[in-house]
Amino acid sequence: MYVRKNGISCPWSLKQALSYFGFLVYGLSYNMVIVTKTQTDYQTMRIIIFNFLYFMSISSHIVTSVIDPGDPLLYRGKDLSQDESIYLRCTICNSTINLFSRHCVTCNKCIYKYDHHCQWVNNCIGSKNYKSFFVLIISCTLMSALITSSSVTATFITFSDEQNSNAVDEQGFASFIIFLGMFSLFGVIYFGYITTFHSVMLLKGVTTYEYACRKRALKNHKIVPRITVDKESFSMHTDMAGISFGN
Repeated sequence: MYVRKNGISCPWSLKQALSYFGFLVYGLSYNMVIVTKTQTDYQTMRIIIFNFLYFMSISSHIVTSVIDPGDPLLYRGKDLSQDESIYLRCTICNSTINLFSRHCVTCNKCIYKYDHHCQWVNNCIGSKNYKSFFVLIISCTLMSALITSSSVTATFITFSDEQNSNAVDEQGFASFIIFLGMFSLFGVIYFGYITTFHSVMLLKGVTTYEYACRKRALKNHKIVPRITVDKESFSMHTDMAGISFGN
């Protein structure tokens, strides 16, 4: 059965391909279009800040995608009988895994400290790549905000120039900038929401998976089960995560 190693493994998701296309559009639009119309006193600083955020966004996207978030025990070949510590046995892939690992049906493997599966990087987000993922959403939020503000400035400059405001090429330029500004504004809202959500989850010490499970349990008026460990004799099974405990 196919097991995805990381986000670079085929097949790629549609959102992953769109993310690379979006990076290309953002970079070319700002450095080759917007820059020509926003000749302000802070232009050099804006260019430096944008390209820094642009580099951080692309690099963190690649890092998050390339890292294999799988449980370390998947590659160590440990057996439960060889260690006194308590591990889990995944009932889906029959692998020995750590306590906080969960099985991802998309990647078809268990992820250590599983948070969620992100289609934008075509990879699961877990303990190994969560930091780079958090850098990704923050840098994308700030980059989108900078493009939005620069688009507003470029549009204002274009329409305030009476000599060129009626020219056909300037009108086409203004239309493109307005579209880019609206698109980047959507990015601010989208990535801003994700950044805020994960910031709250970090403060609460809760993963996206745990939050979703609790929300589903509350919706169904069920009590969220708590895990208790008996070192001498311990056996438990939960269908929610597709895992079983054993000693």
